Amino acid sequence: MPTVDEVLTKATDGLGDDLKPLDEKDTKVETTDKKPDPKEDKKDDPKPEDKKPDVKDGDSDDKNKPDEKEDEDFTAAEVERKAEDAPTTEVETAPVNTDNLNDEGKYIVDNLPFMVARIKDGDNIKELQVKSWTQLPEDVTFASKRDELSFMNALTAQENRAQSLQNQFRQNQQTEQAKNFEKLEDDSIWVDVAELQQEGIIPNFTGPKDNPTFKTDADAERMEAVVNYMKERNGQYLAEYNQGRPYRHIGFKEAYFMYDRQHPAEKPEQKKEDENREEVADHMNVNRGLAAKEFKRPLIKSGTRIGDILDRFDAQEGF
Repeated sequence: MPTVDEVLTKATDGLGDDLKPLDEKDTKVETTDKKPDPKEDKKDDPKPEDKKPDVKDGDSDDKNKPDEKEDEDFTAAEVERKAEDAPTTEVETAPVNTDNLNDEGKYIVDNLPFMVARIKDGDNIKELQVKSWTQLPEDVTFASKRDELSFMNALTAQENRAQSLQNQFRQNQQTEQAKNFEKLEDDSIWVDVAELQQEGIIPNFTGPKDNPTFKTDADAERMEAVVNYMKERNGQYLAEYNQGRPYRHIGFKEAYFMYDRQHPAEKPEQKKEDENREEVADHMNVNRGLAAKEFKRPLIKSGTRIGDILDRFDAQEGF
């Protein structure tokens, strides 16, 4: 805001240098004790013919009116004084400090927009940009009731935005944690598979290293079944944990043995041995395919030794 000296300087900048202060003699006014002459006063009275006729209501006497100017003359000093007298509006942004906030609080504050509060600052009006009502002065006075209501509406919208940002931050955190957990779990699966392959429990991979595969489809299907079993069991453990039970989590190696006990893998040598046993049983069991009443029960003659009887049972002879 310009000072009075600056205003005066601007107002007198165009004046010439030949201006001088008035002399004392120029300021004196002559005074006399002579009484006024009544005759001279009568001479100054206008004559009847010099008097203007009265103008009735509704009549126009535009010819006798002086020309009115559309714009009044003014000086630069008057413009400056008018600008000084008018209330000014100052824009100020309240500082925001997020040092003591956690990651969630910083995310919310950084993404919230500023609200504008028009408040009084002495004789002037200040537009204070804030993100929370706590940044307003304690003795705040709004410029008008309308400005106060406008700020209250903006504050309600700000609270809704803050709640939405909080939900968005937590959802992003959960998604990020799920991705990290999934990556860690995949890495642990490969570690367990390598150990099982070294122990000879799982067959080695074939094909390129960037796309390893198993030799048979059965091995690949069993591998996939174990992974699905592990995820299913961990899902059950998580549901139990949410109900108050202790947390538990299994890896691929533990899941493999649990699945193998429930669904034992048939080894080639065991499969061949089972087939041979079934073939021998088919030849030795004469009752195969007969009804219960048609069963031929073996006859054990008296005097047969116990060892012969046991041999017959082992060979399933007659059964």
